[in-house]
Amino acid sequence: MTQHVLLALVVLLAAGGVAAQSGPDDYDALLTRLRAGDTDVDYGAFRLAYTRTAAYAPYGVDDTNRHQRMAEAAGAGDFATARELADTLLEENYTDIDAHVYAGYASQRLDDAARADFHAAVIRGLVGSIMASGSGDAPDSPYVVISVDEEYALMRVLGLQSQEQGLTRCAGGHQCDRVQAVGRDGGEPRALYFDVAIPMQHMADEMGQ
Repeated sequence: MTQHVLLALVVLLAAGGVAAQSGPDDYDALLTRLRAGDTDVDYGAFRLAYTRTAAYAPYGVDDTNRHQRMAEAAGAGDFATARELADTLLEENYTDIDAHVYAGYASQRLDDAARADFHAAVIRGLVGSIMASGSGDAPDSPYVVISVDEEYALMRVLGLQSQEQGLTRCAGGHQCDRVQAVGRDGGEPRALYFDVAIPMQHMADEMGQ
C-alpha cells in the first residue's frame, strides 16, 4: 500500500469515531442495508455472517491479482481503474477492508466526497469491530479475525508492519497468530495476537477433517 493511500486512510479514519452498531442480522440483510447507505450496522455480526456464506474463502487465491492491480492503479494516479477494481472485489466480499480503503481513497481523489465518506464509515466499522474483540496484546485477549488479510489490514491501520509470524495457542486453546510487529518509523517491536480459529476451522472443514 502506497504512502499516499496510507495517509488518506488516516484522514478517512480521523473523520469520525467507530460507526454505531445495531443488532445482528444475516449477511444479505446487512449487505442490503449497507449498499443502501445505512452504515449503522453491527459490523462484527456482518463479518461473522460472511463466514457462513458460500463465498467465504479466507485462504483463497486471487488469480487475477486484483488487489495488486488496484494498488498499482492508485499509485499510478489511475483512480477510476483503482475504484473499479475495488468495486469488483467488494461485489464478492464486502468485508474486504483494503478494497474499501482503495475505493474510499479513489473516490476522494475523484472528488466524490459522498462515496469517500461512505467507505470511511464502513472502514471505521470493520476495523472497530476487530479492535473491539480484544486488546490484541496478550494471548488471553487476542483480536478475533476472519482472515489473515484482516490481520495485515489492521496492522496497516495501526501503522505497523510484520517482522515475523507464527502459530501459538490463545485463551480457550484457540489457535492464534503471534505477530512480531514494529512501527513503520521504527521503535520497539511489539507482539500482536490474532485468534484465527474461524478461518482455521473453515480450512479443516473444507479438507474434511
